[in-house]
Amino acid sequence: MTDKMAIVIPSCDKYSDLWRPFFFFFNKYWPDCPYPIYLLGNNLRYDDDRVITLQLGQDISWSANLMKALDAINYQRILILLEDYFLMEPVIGGLINQYDTIMQREKIAYIRLVPMPPPDKDSEFDVRLGIINKGSASKTSLQAAIWDRDSLLYVLERTGSPWEFEIKGSKISSEIVAPFLSVKNQPDAIPMRYYATAVVQGKWMPGAIRMCMREGVPIDSTKRPMYSNFELSKKRVRRWIRLRIDVVWNRIRKTNGQ
Repeated sequence: MTDKMAIVIPSCDKYSDLWRPFFFFFNKYWPDCPYPIYLLGNNLRYDDDRVITLQLGQDISWSANLMKALDAINYQRILILLEDYFLMEPVIGGLINQYDTIMQREKIAYIRLVPMPPPDKDSEFDVRLGIINKGSASKTSLQAAIWDRDSLLYVLERTGSPWEFEIKGSKISSEIVAPFLSVKNQPDAIPMRYYATAVVQGKWMPGAIRMCMREGVPIDSTKRPMYSNFELSKKRVRRWIRLRIDVVWNRIRKTNGQ
């Protein structure tokens, strides 16, 4: 096991139409990325010399596929990026390297690289990083994050889908002793910014399509539809309600001293 970091994009053939735009923006905004890049698929392969496609065969579950891939990836820390996170500006690679160093030195379980959501309180490790409390609703959010391999496997072994990984995994992660951190919502702390997310429940978000059109990145519009304005309005209302519930729940926990 090498004590280094690799980037993993846990995808599948069903989302192969996103690979081209994802890597267009990745190569544009992180051209000097020093880490090995692994893309997970079933039977298809992405043609890029910088990308190692792991063809995993038939889907089992999202978590099981990622565990299978980790068996072939000999790295202690894993930076997870989803295939529908399209980078929007240059990545500050030096900052990611600093956070990776902190993970090694302090035995951290997880560092979220975007404040979505931000941490619950300050940490002693770095002024740009905060602690995510045990029991926080989005502790294992699948926003871009560096994971310690063992902590990641602990959550994967007990979950199945991406949604279960985030919801159930946020509770399971409280059993892990090592700290969970997130960058704070301040400019000097955030190493990357991206469009999150380009595809929701199998449909293109209009903003992602506009982003690709501006750059001349072709999209296979026959493979999946685009959200209508009415559908988007409903989603915004539901998201607002969920965020309010998360805020209230975290306040209750803090009041009870959890």
